[in-house]
Amino acid sequence: MLRRNVGQTESTVCQSSEVRARQSLMDNRVRQADANPDGEVDGFEEEAEVAVGGPQPAGDTTEGKYVWRTSSDLNQETFPVKSKAAYQEAYRHFETFLKGHGEFVDGQAPSEEAFLNYFSYLKNDRHFASTTIWCTSAKLNACLKRKFGIRLQDYPNVSELMKSFDSEHVVKKAMNFSPQEVCYSLLELSFHISLKRVVLILVLMVL
Repeated sequence: MLRRNVGQTESTVCQSSEVRARQSLMDNRVRQADANPDGEVDGFEEEAEVAVGGPQPAGDTTEGKYVWRTSSDLNQETFPVKSKAAYQEAYRHFETFLKGHGEFVDGQAPSEEAFLNYFSYLKNDRHFASTTIWCTSAKLNACLKRKFGIRLQDYPNVSELMKSFDSEHVVKKAMNFSPQEVCYSLLELSFHISLKRVVLILVLMVL
């Protein structure tokens, strides 16, 4: 019991000495400020901060520095990381086709007629298989949703044209899914594995 009382007494004395030292320091700073009202008092600001519990957190400094971005720009970050480049490349080819025919308008969503012409071009001029065209349409659709907030499904004539390509495609008996179903399934799979593996799977299924 005696040791405990002695310890408490020593602690109280130390705290009292610290308080007196702080108070004395503050009094000296105040006297300096009174004697020199136009000058600076060294260490006063730092000691004052200690007296009130340390430096105060800075306010929000981000105002005026953040660069506002369009929803189209922000949506570009939602692409699957591994296949983002392939999606954007497919859309660049589409834009190049439109520019070559004077149909490209920057910042404006492509028309149904633009997609009809592009897919017809891929089929009849480039001789793409229907599965490849479906995959291309899926990539364009992903970009279209992010850039303009619309889908190829909003253009009913595009779907009808794509279905007509399927009627010319000879499917092996072992394949129980339509080219459209296979393509969309593989694109969904690309969210989890590399695009190269998806392409390899597609090639093996077509052969």
